[in-house]
Amino acid sequence: ISIGNNAFYNCKKLSNINISNNVKNIGQNAFAYNAITVIQIPEGIEVLQKGIFSYCYNLDKVTLPSTLKSIEDNAFYECSNLKNLEIPASVESISNSAFVKCSSLSSIVVDDSNEVYDSREDCNGIIETETNTLIVGSNNIKIPGTIKVIGKNSLSDRLFLTYIDIPEGVTTIEANAFANCLNLEKVIMPRSVTSIESNSFSKCDLLIMYVYKDSYSKQYAEKNKIEYRYLDKTINKVSLYQFTKTEYKAFEKVLMDGVKIKVTYAIIKYLHGFKMVQKLVQEH
Repeated sequence: ISIGNNAFYNCKKLSNINISNNVKNIGQNAFAYNAITVIQIPEGIEVLQKGIFSYCYNLDKVTLPSTLKSIEDNAFYECSNLKNLEIPASVESISNSAFVKCSSLSSIVVDDSNEVYDSREDCNGIIETETNTLIVGSNNIKIPGTIKVIGKNSLSDRLFLTYIDIPEGVTTIEANAFANCLNLEKVIMPRSVTSIESNSFSKCDLLIMYVYKDSYSKQYAEKNKIEYRYLDKTINKVSLYQFTKTEYKAFEKVLMDGVKIKVTYAIIKYLHGFKMVQKLVQEH
């Protein structure tokens, strides 16, 4: 038994559905623009076809079957209420646009037995194991140090992502990786990044990029008119990165090349009412 392409397309009042276990194929856009909140995809389904649950704005829980092999383009496009995602061991292929605009994703787990993807170190993301590429990330992503590539669309439209520390070893940030992360304020860029593709940080209007002076990331920030600050080996990262964009501007005149500064916890607390982890004492 199959459910055809566009079978329930734009049935905006359809909020509950129970798919029979006899269904073995569901066509493209079959449930697009529905009001469903919960969906359990039956065992036997191997492919989630293009746009199958796209624009299901109310969808907050999906259960994937152990028979699933492929999640195609835009399968969950703009399912903006979807928070949790569990990828079965059987999945072999995930499109880099499958979860675009899933702005509320907060938890992602890949079954430990999956041979193609993993979510190592409880990273809250999907990693292509062979290439060490981040395919999909959540608002709570913690990028492991073994990652080489931050993939296309992998963290785009994550509205609750405010800070990201990209580890040394990452070489490439693919197109649209952080696009439309409207609340992203801080990104720590390692020296190892040598390629940042088009629109990687498009519409990240609050962003300050922390870069090394001689790095590719600095050149990218300048070329794309992204505000940036220098990283320096003498700067205490834990303390410095506590500043928001607004708070940092209060120190902009003294945080300049060649100027020695000494800022204590007491002064910071007095000026900002902001609790720091430890003293910020360094030369910059």
